[in-house]
Amino acid sequence: MIIKSLNKIIFFFYIILFANISYANNQISYIDISYLLNNSSAGKSISSQIKKINDSNVKKLKIEEDKIKKEESDLISKKNVLSENEYEKKLINFREKVKKYKITRNNLINDVNKKRINAEAGLIKELSPILAEYLEKNNISLVIQKKNIIIGKSELDITKDIITILDKTIKKITIK
Repeated sequence: MIIKSLNKIIFFFYIILFANISYANNQISYIDISYLLNNSSAGKSISSQIKKINDSNVKKLKIEEDKIKKEESDLISKKNVLSENEYEKKLINFREKVKKYKITRNNLINDVNKKRINAEAGLIKELSPILAEYLEKNNISLVIQKKNIIIGKSELDITKDIITILDKTIKKITIK
């Protein structure tokens, strides 16, 4: 009975010891994808292209918004001059223009968001082989996103190394 218990204890410690030795050679690192998207050359190129598109859209929308405001003030000023029937027709027409403006604005916003998402996905797709090669060279078994880590040693952060390699490899991602 004592020998069986002793064998179980030895077997249990052997398993724990073996498991610790097998995991000792595995290295885990983490990467900050947000930092990479915002500070790499390709990420900055995406941001600048999105900003240009956004600025252009804002200008177009501002012109349209000014026209709508002018039409609204004209309509309000003519309220007492026009017949009730004419005023209602113009009001319905005005509301349709406002509705179209809102739809256009939402479509432009959605389009810019889709372009940003697609460009960032393209950058991450380009990043995958670079990251795989880096892991192989540095004998790293696992990479975790920094946002999923509560606390970790700064030596395990490979973000700046990857940005350096990425900047040498990819300068720009073109938004489609």
